[in-house]
Formats: sequence, C-alpha cells, structure tokens
Amino acid sequence: MSEKKKTLDKQQNGNDFIADVSNWVAVKDALPQIDTFYLVANSKIQKWTKALYRLSEFHTIEDIGEITHWRYIKPPCC
Repeated sequence: MSEKKKTLDKQQNGNDFIADVSNWVAVKDALPQIDTFYLVANSKIQKWTKALYRLSEFHTIEDIGEITHWRYIKPPCC
C-alpha cells in the first residue's frame, strides 16, 4: 500500500490519524502566531478542527470543548 493511501485511510478514521500526527503543541507551553490557521484539539485529542488564532484566542466553526493543543497547517498552494 502506498504511503499516500495509508494517509488517506487514517484521515477517514480520525483517532488513528491524530495518534500518528506529530508536532502538537500544548496551549500551556506556547501560543501560536496571530492571524494564522491551525489544527486544534481538545485535551484527549479526540476531537479536532481548524481554527484561526486571533485576538489572543482560537476561533473555530465547530465547538470541540476546551482547546488544549494546536499544530501548524501548511497554507494551500497557489
């Protein structure tokens, strides 16, 4: 199975995907740059969504409870 196929399969099963994702940063350890999008997660990294960090807080479309972790998302190309 190709590496790309493995990644797609894991993205369909959120828990497996999150377990394999590295570079999560705890909010208590550091805060991200302002006006940038991030992937954010709750304390058990069971729910995650995209968020904009602005005005010293995360702004999300979906409520996932208390945001305790974040990681950088590469901006789309072109």
